Amino acid sequence: MIQPLDPVAVRVLGALVEKSLATPDYYPMSLAAVTTACNQRTGREPVTDFSEAEVQDALDRMVASSLVRSRSPAGSRVPKYGHRLADELGLAFGFGPDALAVLCLLMLRGPQTPGELRTRSARLHAFGDVGEVEAVLDALASAERGPYVVELGRRPGQRERRHAHLLGGPPSEEPSSLESQAGADDEAGGGHRGALAARVETLESEVQSLRDELDRLRALLAPTGQG
Repeated sequence: MIQPLDPVAVRVLGALVEKSLATPDYYPMSLAAVTTACNQRTGREPVTDFSEAEVQDALDRMVASSLVRSRSPAGSRVPKYGHRLADELGLAFGFGPDALAVLCLLMLRGPQTPGELRTRSARLHAFGDVGEVEAVLDALASAERGPYVVELGRRPGQRERRHAHLLGGPPSEEPSSLESQAGADDEAGGGHRGALAARVETLESEVQSLRDELDRLRALLAPTGQG
């Protein structure tokens, strides 16, 4: 089992996993790119404003514990960072894309239901149905060197149980501010609120896809040797 990570390290690791799946051509990432990814305004709960010094400290600690690797590509003096959750080696994680997508979303957005995970995972991994997500959650919960996720209770107005990652230790049962509001909305507005939430999720996904494309263009236009 991974030693519990602090909130900064959880966000950094989640951001590295997200970009490895969503924009593999521009991964691994520089310190500046990791910091920007951590502090995105969409697809994050909570939204953060970490400094590069905080992110660098988290990266250094995870490099020391073999959760992150650092390397300097030829022609560049800027180190690039990547996660090692897909490595088998001595860590023996070997998480596939489906497990990485689920863990990534849980690290970046907190506890979620299988349905929410499937809706939000389109950029990371294509799940055929909610049952495939549930199968991944079950595997992560019963992993030999885990567990890596745990099942939580239902939010008001929801039929599905939420799940949380355990990379930062046992999760708090207290819902976040957004979760509390979502639960109140579900109870007050029923189907209309649910439809609105689905539209918001779609728009967030589209906005993030545009951000990923912008990152690709910036990387193409960046001078040689720059991060």
